Amino acid sequence: MPFAGGKFTTSDKKIQKAIEARKDFGTKLIILNETGGKETATPKAAAPESIPEVKGTVVPDINNMQSARSWLAKNIEGLTFAMMPNKKAVLETMAAQNPPVTFPDWNI
Repeated sequence: MPFAGGKFTTSDKKIQKAIEARKDFGTKLIILNETGGKETATPKAAAPESIPEVKGTVVPDINNMQSARSWLAKNIEGLTFAMMPNKKAVLETMAAQNPPVTFPDWNI
């Protein structure tokens, strides 16, 4: 089963401020739910309708060919390492999936 994202929950104000200070906050990291309290911060996250639609399976934290190859072999049934001996084969395998697989952190 492909990675479909994850959720992180915290009520620690220091951790919340650290997350909101990241430069990818509002793009890769968004607030799904905010609980009450005396201090309410306005989230910097973009509204869900303004996030561009990505077609296919998006897998974060894969940043090189070896990791992409490993993820594909582990998550695509019937696919083996031998079927992807080089970068070209990995890219073709990614595109051939329905829906296509993308690794946004890999600078191809």
